[in-house]
Amino acid sequence: MLNRVWNWLRRFLFGRGADHPAAPDPSIRPIPAPARSSKSVVPLLVLPRLPDDFQLDAVQERGEDRYYTSSPWEPDTEALRAAIDSAEGWLETAVGTPIKWEPLRQVSSERSVAEWRELGVEAVRAEVERLLLRWSDDYIYLAFVRGLGGYAGGIGFQPGAPGYAVVGDICIEAVCGYAEPTAGSVLLGGGPWPSSAWSASGQTGAFVHEALHGFGLPHPDGWRADRQPAPDRTIMNDWWRFPTYARSNGLTNIEMDAVREAIGPYAVGGRGR
Repeated sequence: MLNRVWNWLRRFLFGRGADHPAAPDPSIRPIPAPARSSKSVVPLLVLPRLPDDFQLDAVQERGEDRYYTSSPWEPDTEALRAAIDSAEGWLETAVGTPIKWEPLRQVSSERSVAEWRELGVEAVRAEVERLLLRWSDDYIYLAFVRGLGGYAGGIGFQPGAPGYAVVGDICIEAVCGYAEPTAGSVLLGGGPWPSSAWSASGQTGAFVHEALHGFGLPHPDGWRADRQPAPDRTIMNDWWRFPTYARSNGLTNIEMDAVREAIGPYAVGGRGR
């Protein structure tokens, strides 16, 4: 207990310390893993209300944004649950403490696809409140939302308020084994990522990445310049490398410290982007 208090005081007074490899190092130690997590992840499969003119298997444009949703509208929930199980196991190994993922809930939203596209990640908060789920920092809400194409985002928890995140069709269809072409790379113009980014494992990494934003982790450039993790060593940059990373387990020690602080009895509030 005294070690935990000292670790908290050291980080409060002097910062989190320079980035260093997640591999054991006798001179530099991460803070201890808590015996259990004070937070759990609540995954939601959200099916927005469809307008009469909504088209599956076709590119839809909205301003400068382009969307593509493959048929069928309702994905294979068993495949999605399997990906969630994989994510839960990976995160336990990376952090050193089990973090519970609640059973997947399928939700028929009262909001339309257009409303979800307009609000983005902020629609998650409204949906959680509509469902009368607890709005507290004990939870990270992760919404898999049909109709959002390649959209994804996450908001870090704050004292008294949960973290929340969202992923769209590219992620859902990749992990659920939709036939090519899915909502992904070619039809939506590709992106700067390698081909593995559009695979089931790559998109599992994508939703873990967004969930970790909910726990308060930023991208590497969100840390102070002299403490930024190397991009190829962290899921907070190279999410498409999931589940295997060079010279780390996918979280560097500075990130591992931040997650352990977020879930432990010494949690002092999140940092998010």
